[in-house]
Amino acid sequence: GICCGPNIKYERSDGKGMLNAKALIEFSSKAKEAICEIKIPNGDFGSGFFCKIPYTDNNNLFLPVLLTCNHILDKDSISSNSIEIILNGESKTIPLKQRNKWTDEDLDFTCIEIKEKEDNIKAFYSLDDHVLDDNCSNDWYLNKNVLIFAINRTDKEIGFSNGLIKKCESDYFLYNCNTYPGCSGGCIVNQVNNC
Repeated sequence: GICCGPNIKYERSDGKGMLNAKALIEFSSKAKEAICEIKIPNGDFGSGFFCKIPYTDNNNLFLPVLLTCNHILDKDSISSNSIEIILNGESKTIPLKQRNKWTDEDLDFTCIEIKEKEDNIKAFYSLDDHVLDDNCSNDWYLNKNVLIFAINRTDKEIGFSNGLIKKCESDYFLYNCNTYPGCSGGCIVNQVNNC
C-alpha cells in the first residue's frame, strides 16, 4: 500500500501488537533499494517506492512501477519530461516520455512505469498477493498492525513508524502511525509478515 493511499496485505497478527524484529530487519534491508525521495518542483519532497504490479489483462505478467501520492506527483508533474529522485543516496532522473502513467486526485495515487534496465532500478517485489481481498471496508482489517517506511524529513534517511488501522472505508483506510512531511508516498507494510 501507499502511505496516505489505499492498499495493504492481508495480515495474520501475532496478537501481541509487538514488532517482529526479524521481519523488520529483513524488510529494512530491502527498503533502501526500494524507497526513494521524490523531488517536487516547488522545492519540497515526498517519498515513493518501487515494486511490481500485475497487468490487468494478465495476472501472470508484472509491471515494474514507482508508486507515490498524487499530491507528490500530480497530472502536471507526470506530463513533464522527467522527474528527479534520490535512491539509496544516488540522484537519478527518470524520463517520463513513452511510459505508462496513471494518477487519481481523489484516491491520491500516482503510478509510473519503470524500465528496470534503462533506469537501473530493480522493483523489489510483487503486490499481487498483498492487496486487500475485497475492499477497504472489510472490518477484519480494523486494529491490524502496520508499518510505514518513508523518507525522514530531518535527515532524509529511510525511517519507519508503526501503528494500527483505525477506520476502513470503500477506497481507503485511516491509521494512527505517526507521519511527517516527506512521508507521503511511502509504503505501508504488514509489520508481522513484512509484505
